[in-house]
Amino acid sequence: MPEIAHFNDSIRDAIKGSTWGGHESEPGFVNGAIGKESLIAKNLLAGSLRDQGQGIYDFSQPSQVIQYAEAHDNLTLWDKLSYSNPADSDQDKKKMQKIGNEYGVAITGRTVYSCWTRVF
Repeated sequence: MPEIAHFNDSIRDAIKGSTWGGHESEPGFVNGAIGKESLIAKNLLAGSLRDQGQGIYDFSQPSQVIQYAEAHDNLTLWDKLSYSNPADSDQDKKKMQKIGNEYGVAITGRTVYSCWTRVF
């Protein structure tokens, strides 16, 4: 749909891990998951892999993608880091948060930050 943007759950899940369906404790790239690099690379170019059981959907232009690590979902990035990495120090979680926030600067598409985003 031209000129209609969609939230990109794929980049959120790649960065911090899913916040749904019993996967809340599984990490994303910034908090220790291995194998998310190609998915992040595809999303950085606004080519979102959105596979929700119906196949793969690519957006035709960056303006159709709303990129985010936290927005309208259940857990902020900090909450997700606290939930999925409870043994990590606050100092380590701050580093993870910073990396997650920095994706918004480098990513193609329309970036959204939550008003609850922690900035260190």
